[in-house]
Amino acid sequence: MILKHQQVQGVTRIMIQGHYLHTHDGQFVQSGVFISDKETVSETANYLKENKKDQPLRKLIIFVESGLEAVAKVAERAAIITSFVKRSSPSLFPLFVIWNEDVEDLLIDLLEARSKRIEETTGGLPEATKSHLIRYAQNWLQPVWRTFEGEAERAFLNDDSIVQRGQGWWSINEIISNAVTSNTPMNIHFVAHSSGLVWLSQFARRIRDMESSLVGPLSSQESRRDSICSLDLLAPVGTINSIEGIVSSLWGDLPGQKSTNLRKRVRVFTLPTNQDLMTRLGGFQGSFLELARLAFPIDGNNPTRSDPNNLIGSRSWKPIEPLPAWLEFKEIESIISTGDLPEHSELMNDGRLLSFLLDSALDP
Repeated sequence: MILKHQQVQGVTRIMIQGHYLHTHDGQFVQSGVFISDKETVSETANYLKENKKDQPLRKLIIFVESGLEAVAKVAERAAIITSFVKRSSPSLFPLFVIWNEDVEDLLIDLLEARSKRIEETTGGLPEATKSHLIRYAQNWLQPVWRTFEGEAERAFLNDDSIVQRGQGWWSINEIISNAVTSNTPMNIHFVAHSSGLVWLSQFARRIRDMESSLVGPLSSQESRRDSICSLDLLAPVGTINSIEGIVSSLWGDLPGQKSTNLRKRVRVFTLPTNQDLMTRLGGFQGSFLELARLAFPIDGNNPTRSDPNNLIGSRSWKPIEPLPAWLEFKEIESIISTGDLPEHSELMNDGRLLSFLLDSALDP
């Protein structure tokens, strides 16, 4: 059982070496504590390729971070989970994708400063302040979302220039290809939190665009159905169109109607709306998911307060009926039956939820 508030003091690179990928602007991060390069990625890929037959690794779990947190916090979580998995579930291999960082602190600072100025003109009336703050977010914070889109896109560029962007694609392709062609082939499972869905969308799109030139386990929809088995999305910032695009690029046309013969491939985990609204981002009443629902141009749509984004990670999402056979919704409170529920930004830090995800990954 991973402890909810367990902490690792002074996480070093050696503690999570081989279990993380760190890029920025589509390039390997070459400064600071948690660097990445082709050599370390190749070492991880070779380790997975030489999967031991006596105690084989059976599943590669790729945790796609949201980009909201600082690298140090992600590294601490990676150290806790990696240590736990090695002790309790040695057939699993966790890999953490760090592709953006510190966005939540930036938003808190911007929204806090703006809300104070707005309160001077509204007299502190909550509804008037919120209305002005949402309008400010819609007009001036859209570049924050463009940052997510740009970072994910550059991670998967086909760039042969001296800058060499696109290292996210090279790395993930190298790691997955070796994992699923090892002595004991591994299955691939993704866990994406919040805006990590943007990175996952670009990964699926690059596979679709490159399919004809790929070889091996990623070269066809049929082979990917066997190798990339499932996605767990934690309060994802995306629409049903976003999810359908990923599914179509990865696996092709899966059955649209309910079927007892098709195992669920995509699970969406949601928090109660009132829990989401209890969070504060600076002066904004709501989590990052709520802010994205009201202010960010998701799928190119410019939302308004009366016509917000219909985000699949929000309980306010209006589901289509019947749901596709490959899609399942799980309410987080059905998993976490005791104690307080985590906030949206803390979903990847909650040991109860992570234990559930890891236990699910052990299922055949």
